[in-house]
This record gives sequence, structure tokens and C-alpha cells, in this order.
Amino acid sequence: MTERTRSLITAAAVILGIGLLALTIVNTDFASARRALAPLVPALPLVLLPGLIWHLLRTEAWRQSFPSDTRLPFWRVFRVRLAAEAFSFVTIRGVAGEPLKVIWLGPDVPSMIAAAAVALERIAYLVVTSVCVGLFSAIAILTIPLTRPWLHVFGWLCGVSFAFAAAPFIVAKRTASRSNGPTENGKPRSLLVRFLRQLVSQFDTLLDCDRRRLAALVALEVAAFASMALEVWIILRLTQTPVTMFGAVAMETFTRAASTASAFIPANLGALEASNVAVAVALQAGAGAIVLAVARRIRGLFWCAAGFLIHPRRPRPASSHAGSERTLVTTEDAHPPVRIDARLGGMPIGERICRAAARAGYSRVLIWTPGQKGAWQRIARRVRRRITVIAADDSAQWREWIASAPSSAVTILPPYVIPSPAYLNALDRGGDRARESWSASVTSAESLAIAERRLRESIFKPTDGPLARFNRRLSIPLSVALIRWTRMSAHAMSAFVIALGLFAGWLFSRGTYTMGVLAAIVSLAASVLDGCDGELARLQYKESALGCWIDTLGDYTYYVAIFAGLTIGAVHQTGSAILWWLGTAFGAGVLLTFALLILLRWRATDGHPERLRATTAAHFNATNKPWAATLVWLAGCATRANMPYGIVAIAIADLLPAVVVLGAIGANVYWISLARELRTLMAASKAQTPSIANLPASS
Repeated sequence: MTERTRSLITAAAVILGIGLLALTIVNTDFASARRALAPLVPALPLVLLPGLIWHLLRTEAWRQSFPSDTRLPFWRVFRVRLAAEAFSFVTIRGVAGEPLKVIWLGPDVPSMIAAAAVALERIAYLVVTSVCVGLFSAIAILTIPLTRPWLHVFGWLCGVSFAFAAAPFIVAKRTASRSNGPTENGKPRSLLVRFLRQLVSQFDTLLDCDRRRLAALVALEVAAFASMALEVWIILRLTQTPVTMFGAVAMETFTRAASTASAFIPANLGALEASNVAVAVALQAGAGAIVLAVARRIRGLFWCAAGFLIHPRRPRPASSHAGSERTLVTTEDAHPPVRIDARLGGMPIGERICRAAARAGYSRVLIWTPGQKGAWQRIARRVRRRITVIAADDSAQWREWIASAPSSAVTILPPYVIPSPAYLNALDRGGDRARESWSASVTSAESLAIAERRLRESIFKPTDGPLARFNRRLSIPLSVALIRWTRMSAHAMSAFVIALGLFAGWLFSRGTYTMGVLAAIVSLAASVLDGCDGELARLQYKESALGCWIDTLGDYTYYVAIFAGLTIGAVHQTGSAILWWLGTAFGAGVLLTFALLILLRWRATDGHPERLRATTAAHFNATNKPWAATLVWLAGCATRANMPYGIVAIAIADLLPAVVVLGAIGANVYWISLARELRTLMAASKAQTPSIANLPASS
């Protein structure tokens, strides 16, 4: 399959999903949906509970698919699986998570065994799901009054599902006979054949030698199916929609089959909503149809975010010197002017040095410390997963360690210098660029205070406007406190900010003056805290492109929640139907803008997605056209740093419906202008890579 063909299939999948979503929206009674959604918000933990049970059961099923001598602890398997499922959720082909499971388990389990366990659990899931779909389709036909078209639908599901359930056994039997092919030096010639043999071996062990484990695997998959049916029942009961447990099982049967058939659509966009609404209406549960779809979308996004939060860390970076390890060496006096457990940016000085070294690619740190060996050893225990820290106070041992380290792989750090990773990289290259990177020489309490101020100032971005800099002065002290007391991760903060944005959107949707002002204040708080995730990443030397994409996801979720809430609240407040159309135009403009910005982040930032705003602003300013300057100003007004202040003022003036009108105009003007310059932006990024590379970085 050529790249062009894959791109066409991808585009067709996205277009199909958007079409299904649009069809669902057009046929939705928003007034009824709003009333039905109200009791769902306070009961959200209960709604998410079946999803948690589903993930736990699927994790244990996958764990049972490993041979007993390679079985890992449950939490390790759960973490890998949830993170891999998150990547599958957001990728076009929906299978990115399967190889990631094998890669992340690589240090603990041989790849062939891990791949076979992944395939075995997936086969068990498909077989059990197919049997459940077929069985419950037959029950639905016999026990539930259905229209003739839906009788045909469930009839086809029954027949196809049982045929699909038998397919893996037939394929496995043929594979077993074919995999006994010729070998070379006692090993199969083909990597695929080796994988198939491992899969068949584990499959045969289950069938012939370990029937109890096979029964447990089947029971876990059946229980996982039942947990999703329970989710349907809970959601519909919360919306006071009359439904029996058999009806909930029938709905899950159809939606499970639909989700399998639409797996090629990223995140089941549109297909999830359309299938849930269609089957709910067919089973006379139309009052809770849209609520069911929305709740399941929220559940998917929630666990996707959780997967990104707990994704396994990368292994320690390999040394850049072949055959040796990079070592950072530093010394201190018997009576240092400042102790290494003094805090800088919320973190002990010694730990900050070690984390900077690990980020720069060093594998160990050697410290001559005649007076603080115990303190360094405590820091060594804290960072042991990132870097090896060796503290010495014995002269003979110190000379032995120094002599054993290859001189080509040793970097000498001046005493009492606290480096950044960029400083260490420049120092390692032996150039003068180290002077341009952040570092601090701490030789007194006064110099420590200066270093603290300079470190906080380094967090500010050149693109920050006055309000953004004001927000930084509020968020940086909070980030430092969070590092000091909790070592909170940037991903966890991103998830909290997303939740806060969703809550603000719900408050806006209430449509009253008090709720509007409260929502605006919550929205402003989310804007201030939005800076914390990047600050936590930079202060702890954990910046990554993934973190930037998660932050982008949080920003887009915030905008969608706020704008949707404003539209619903404006209609409720004014009773004007025209605001539905303006809100739809607003949402369409926002989504098209997001699509273009994601494309530009991917194709026009030279691998630095965090630099998109600087890249686009520089391009439009370079045109020297009045409309381009206006566009840059408009984009600045719509940033998360500036927009919430305007919304607070508008909410106090009781003019929130005006935001929907202004947003409908501004969002569509922006995406049209962006589309007009799209080709030029992408071409300019390729022709001017050095200028983009010199733009300031952020996380």
C-alpha cells in the first residue's frame, strides 16, 4: 500500500467520522439533552466506575495470557496497557498501542513472548465478544419488541458474530501446520514464523495444559463485556430513562459490534455517537440517547488522558561515547557555603544538578564531598532510576574512581555551579555557548536568592504578553510549591486543568447570571493554572514533545468546553433559536482552526510543536499587511492567557451571549485566513529551518 493510498484511507475515515457526528448533531433535541445531562454531572464518578472495572478486567486478562514464568506485577501491566490504549485512541489506524505494549515491556519480557501475549489476549477478546454479541443478539430478537429493520440488523449480527468467533480457531489450526517449516541452525528462518510459533505454543498450552487459566481468561472477558452493559444501564437510569438490564445488554451488543466495524476511524469519532443514539432510539430509550453518547465520549477521553499521564518513562539515554559512559565530576569543600539540600526552584540543589545531568545524557555523577556524603546519598536514592550518583569522602577511593573513568567521557563541573541541561551539553562540547545557557554559581545565601530569581525569570516566554506575564507571576510560585511538596508531574496538572475547563463549561451552560460569573472566574483560574504544566516540566527538566501535545489537547478541550457551554447558556438565557446556528458556526470554525493548527504543528514546526505560535506570528507579521496584523492581534486576544479576562468582564456586564456572536465571526475569519496562508507557511518552514530552530523553546 502506497503512502498516497494510506493518506486517502485516513482522510476518508476522518470525513466519515465527521459526517456521522454531524448527522447525530442534526437529529439531536438539545433542549431534552440538556435536561437529561443535568443529573449526570454530580454522578460522574459512578459513570466512570464501569470503565475502570473494564480496564482492570482487561488488564488481568492480558496478564493471564503470559506464561507463568514471565508474568509481571499487575500494576506494571496495567500501566503499560492503559498508556498503549491511550495512543491507540488518538491514532488514525487505532492499533498503535499494540507494538507499544511490546516495546514498553521489552526490558522485562522477551519481545516474542510479549507480542504473543498481546495477540492471544486480543484473540480471546474478539472471540468472547463475538460469542456475546451473537448470543445476546439472539436474545434481543426473542425478548425485545423490535421493528423489522432492527430485527434484520440483530439477525445479521447473530450470524456474522458466530462465524467470526470460529475464525481464529481455524486460522490457528492452519498456522500451526504451516509454522513447522524449514529452520536454519535450529531456528525458524522468518521472524513472523517465530512469532506464530510462540503464539500457537501459548495457545496450545491454554487449550491442553492449563484449562483453569483458559477458563479465567474467558471469564474475565465476559465480565468486561458485562461491565460495559452495566455502564449503559447506570447512565440511562441516571437520566430516568426506563430500561431493563436485557435492554442495556442489547444496546451494548450493537454498539460493541459497531465500534469493532469502525475501528479504522480515529477515536471512533462520530461512529460512537451515532451507534449509541441509533440503538437507544430503536429500543425506546431515546430520552437518554444523546446522554449515553456524551457520557461514553467523556469516559473515553478520561481514560485516554489517564493513559498519557501514567505512560512508562523512557529508558535511561544511552551514552554518546561508544563503549563508555558519560560521567559528570564535581567537587566541594569540607565546609560548603550553601548546603546541597537548600531549595532552588522547589528542589534541593544537589537533586537539581543530578536531574540536569540525567537530562543531558550523563549516566553517572561523581562528587567529592568531605562534609555532605550522607545528604548526597539521600539524593542518590531519590534519583536512582534516572542516574547513578556516587559520593566519596575517601581520597584513595576517589582517585580510583577518577582513574577508572575514560577521560573522553568525563565532564568537569566547576564547584558550586548549578547547571541546566543546555549548559552541560555546551560544556561537554567545549565551546563558549555554555555562557549563553542558564546556570548559577551559588556561593552564599545572597547568590542563592539571585539564582532563584533568575531561574524563575527563565520560565517566561518571549511571546508572553502583559497578561500572560501577570499569570506567570501567579503560577510560578504555585509550581515551585508543588515541586517542593508533591513533585507533581506536568501531565497530572494538564489533566486537572482539563477537568477545570470542563467544569467551567458546565457552569456556563446553566445560563444564569450567577453561574456565568462563577464560570468566568473558574475559567480564569484554569487559564492561570494552564501555565503550571509547562513550568513543572521545565523546572523538573521533563520537557517533551508529548507534553506539548498533551498541553495542546488540554487547550483544545478547554476551548470546546467553554464555547459549547457559552452557546447552551446563551440559548437558555435568551431563548433565541438563532444562537444555536451561531453556536454551530462558532464550533465549526473552532474545529477547522484546530485541524489546521494540528497540521501546522505536525508539518511546519521542524519537530518543535511548541513553537507554532511564534512561527505563525512571525510569518503574518512579515507580510506587512494590515489584515495580517489584525489577524495576529485577533489570535492574541483568543489565547488562554488573554481571553478569560475578557470573558470575566463580559460576564459581569451580563453580556455573555455576545461572546457566541463574536466567536462565530472571529473563529471563521481566522481559519479562512490560516487556510489561505497554509501552503506558504509549510513551504517557508522547509526553506527556513535554521530560523525556526532559533525560535525560543517552551514545553
